[in-house]
Amino acid sequence: MKKTTTLILISFALTMIGCGDYRNLKNADDESFQAQGTTSIDFATIRERVLEPNCTNCHQPEGRHQAYANYSVVRADAPNMLREMESGRMPKFAPRLPEETIALFREWVEAGAPEFSDQEQGAGTPNATLSFNDLKTGVFDKYKCTSCHVHYKDYNQVRLSIGSIVSLVQSNEMPIRRTAFEEPPSPVSDEDKALLTQWVEQNMPEFAGQAVTEIPAVVLEPTYQSISTHILGPKCTVCHNSFGSRGGVTVFDTYSQMVLNQLDLGGLFYNFASPEESFVVSRTVPGNPFGLMPPDNVGGVPDVTRIFPPLTTEERDVLTEWIRNKIPFE
Repeated sequence: MKKTTTLILISFALTMIGCGDYRNLKNADDESFQAQGTTSIDFATIRERVLEPNCTNCHQPEGRHQAYANYSVVRADAPNMLREMESGRMPKFAPRLPEETIALFREWVEAGAPEFSDQEQGAGTPNATLSFNDLKTGVFDKYKCTSCHVHYKDYNQVRLSIGSIVSLVQSNEMPIRRTAFEEPPSPVSDEDKALLTQWVEQNMPEFAGQAVTEIPAVVLEPTYQSISTHILGPKCTVCHNSFGSRGGVTVFDTYSQMVLNQLDLGGLFYNFASPEESFVVSRTVPGNPFGLMPPDNVGGVPDVTRIFPPLTTEERDVLTEWIRNKIPFE
């Protein structure tokens, strides 16, 4: 029986893998951190005029959100913060910030988010003695973070998510149990928290001794590898994973599971004739009759939509094209 199932899976996977002209779509929510020289605005000004009146009521050091009292966390998360402000998604449950407030924050971000006024980007940054592999081994692998957060295997995805990572780890909100049957995991030790903080303060280098670099713009491709890193990992697999899926029968954290989802849902997961009508795509469209994914809240998963926003139009388009191309792996 096991051999027969394996043959069916392999046959299905080979049938699904097709060729096509890949269209590279730039993810508008993942632009590079572009430093534009110096500014007279410092972090103290940003904290006083932007963060304290509008953000730190929720984003506190002991809360589950990004701890915006910490300069290193704010600098790391500044491009994401700016996008949230400009879109009106933040502050949550409040009117859009005045344009002059957004403009002040934008000028600071475009100058490299300096801690002190007229400071060049990277000035005063400690020498990088740590690497991403040190962080991966000392925190992500040690505490099994990538069981749910598969995108934490990718260096640039970690940089984009660092604000949430630091705050959730520092407040002991993460790690959480992977399944309902596990004992609650031990929180990250003070020593390992210090490792995470030190890596952030060294400007999150990929390699020890590395100079400050910008986060490259993400180019989405209709392949499983790209979709897993940039869409499923950041927005889906915290619930839809093999270690105790909170997402029912569908599991997204491996390619073989993405193939099996078609069998488990009776051929409805992918609609190869009309890819936009595929179950996995239609559930991401606001107003669909089955409920939006990612959902507004999920039992047992803290604040999921504030960590993982809904799919963008560009992400939905590339997911649709991936299905049209018969779900290629790479």
